[in-house]
Amino acid sequence: MKYFRPALLAIAITMLSVLHPTHVSGGVVVFDTMQFESFTAFDSPGNKAQIAFGTMVTFPTADVGTASWYDGTAEQTIYWGRRDVYVENNNATGNVDVNPDNSGYFTITSGSNASFVVRLTYAQSNETSGSPLDISGLDDLLFTYLAFDQNIDLKLALTDASNTIAEATYNPFTEGSRLSLTGMTNWASLDKTQIKQIELTFLTNGSGFGGDVEIQSGTGMAFASALPTGTVPEPAQTGLLVVASGLLAAFSRIRRMNQRNSP
Repeated sequence: MKYFRPALLAIAITMLSVLHPTHVSGGVVVFDTMQFESFTAFDSPGNKAQIAFGTMVTFPTADVGTASWYDGTAEQTIYWGRRDVYVENNNATGNVDVNPDNSGYFTITSGSNASFVVRLTYAQSNETSGSPLDISGLDDLLFTYLAFDQNIDLKLALTDASNTIAEATYNPFTEGSRLSLTGMTNWASLDKTQIKQIELTFLTNGSGFGGDVEIQSGTGMAFASALPTGTVPEPAQTGLLVVASGLLAAFSRIRRMNQRNSP
């Protein structure tokens, strides 16, 4: 069992970096659960968008419409800070549904002719423990997804305490689920120890096409250091690491008990 000790230590360090994400240099920083279960201050000018079944925002009319709301009344439901959502349907013949699929996934579906924008803004938490995010040493964006239509782009914008904004647009269908941050505009001048806002925008990059996005809940998105695939735990592996560390700890306790009881 002595050979398990380095592995157990590595797992413990990794889990600490995930569970305490505000001061990390290296490792993985998860900043989102992708779940929403409540709406506050829902607004849609002209009532062009509606809330259906309590968890879905839809544009049922033939008119172009927008909608915005504060997502989640309890800040602890979102892993880092608060999230504000803005949805825009730019095609009168299409529709956009924003549905968490029973709180398991954040899902965007659109009609065949819809052109749309869904923007998620994560603000610094008002909680006493809330502080700007430290992503120094982390220069990749990781996320796990079940579906990501090729006609949907992902735009990422990071704002630091001095209001410097770094931006980049990616196409996960062609680039995969590990996206480099180093090519973002203003990346070099961004204060990576003082990130106060994260903005993710999903948008169609062509007209006349629908799209579907399903980001996995709880382990969906994270910042990580740019190392070869397999050397940094992907967000989806977090649950497996918890189970593995628990088993290794249990084996270690059994070994110590056997040593004490042996003649």
